Amino acid sequence: MCEMESFEDTMEAAARMLEASRVFSRGSVRALDLLGSISNVRETIGKTMPFGQTALELENIETVLAILGDRKLSKIFKDPRAMMQGDKYREFAKDITKKAIASAGSLVSAASLVFAHAVFDATLFDYCRVTALCSWRDWLDVVKDRKVSVAEIEGATKFRTLLNSIDKCLEQLEKESVLKKADMLHRIIKPGNYRPTVREYEYSREKLDSIDRARHEGVHRLQFRQGFAEIDATIDYLRRTVVYFMQLVHFRYGLKVDPNVNTSGDSGSADRGEK
Repeated sequence: MCEMESFEDTMEAAARMLEASRVFSRGSVRALDLLGSISNVRETIGKTMPFGQTALELENIETVLAILGDRKLSKIFKDPRAMMQGDKYREFAKDITKKAIASAGSLVSAASLVFAHAVFDATLFDYCRVTALCSWRDWLDVVKDRKVSVAEIEGATKFRTLLNSIDKCLEQLEKESVLKKADMLHRIIKPGNYRPTVREYEYSREKLDSIDRARHEGVHRLQFRQGFAEIDATIDYLRRTVVYFMQLVHFRYGLKVDPNVNTSGDSGSADRGEK
């Protein structure tokens, strides 16, 4: 037994391993389920949107005709009579419809990216927590220089003080970007020459950075009207990256995914309080 640990500490370490297994399973199953759901929703919208466009165009034609048929309302057009000639009113309604559909597509893409990024971010943090639950030793290099107050030391074992330092580090890490979380996982796990066997996939920090920046631009600068290029490929890349880190955690700690785990509930402070 490590000199840091008392018998009580050793019992807690065993409980932490059980919690690590639960968090690993829940985070993995939830991520694959939610990312798959986002892709399915996008596919459903893509298949049904043409029918919606036809119905919306007919509705817009009726609206334009109603406006042109009203003496007062028709004055919003520069030349109401010209609008009624030929198919000009139809062309106008069709143009409105195209813009509405394009805008809807952009909003769906933006929402898809934001949701997928949120799932990915939460999953990486779960995996970071898993590594800390599995092995405090792997975090020694991360927290070795952290300053500890007298209040934290008083009445606590060295082992408990160390775990508290790791928890404090995790609290800060939860607020950081996905890149920081991904970097931390690589730092903790130290995969070396091990490469997870994810089909048609290569881990790219630069690609994660570009996805993170696109999500930031869309949310914080409201730059989503033009949509996002290759959004489906982006979601698929995030899903494969989840599998990549899932295999890294399995490689380092031997944890396995229980597909029957309960994925409901908050993955944050509530679980940390259960340790």
